[in-house]
Amino acid sequence: EYTFQNIILVGGWNEDHSGLKAKRSIISVEGKGKLILEDGCTLQNNMSTLVEENNSGTSYVGGAVYCGAGEVIANEGSKIINCAAQYGGAITIGTGSLYTNGLVIEKCYSTGETGNNASAIEFSEYGITFECTGLVITDCAAINATENGAAIEMQKGTLTFLEDPDNPDLEIRIENNYSAADIAGVMQYTDIVGVGTTNVSTINIETD
Repeated sequence: EYTFQNIILVGGWNEDHSGLKAKRSIISVEGKGKLILEDGCTLQNNMSTLVEENNSGTSYVGGAVYCGAGEVIANEGSKIINCAAQYGGAITIGTGSLYTNGLVIEKCYSTGETGNNASAIEFSEYGITFECTGLVITDCAAINATENGAAIEMQKGTLTFLEDPDNPDLEIRIENNYSAADIAGVMQYTDIVGVGTTNVSTINIETD
């Protein structure tokens, strides 16, 4: 188990989409590993280029965090800023689990062209559970998408948005995200796309 708090991890990728590309995410979780992002932890400025094979085919490792197996918990005060990958600009989850309790993702993007391109969070396997009590995703983009493109993309999993009774001020806000895919003349799938179960308590989603 690894906990990151009050630390800023910075790659070499600039906001103008130039600079040094990395082979991997800033942090990778495998096996039975557990990653906890706490208040004051910021992951930023990383462009991941690695491609891995999984049970469903090809997985493009997330810009900031890749969880091939294990568990990722991102609590209030943690941030991911200006990270990129072909799919999963901020986070890619393989067979692992993701729990967000106040994570903020800003200005991340995916560069993939085909398939469902998640500009922020990509779930590349089937049957994954994502539980969210607090999450903000803003100004992310699937910049080369030709089919879909979304802030969150899940394949046949369970996505649950809950209100935290101990912290009612936490918000779930997904807005101002962009997809280059022009479907029937309308910019769609900018926020969430997937097939599965969605359980919603309180959520604000704005589709541009």
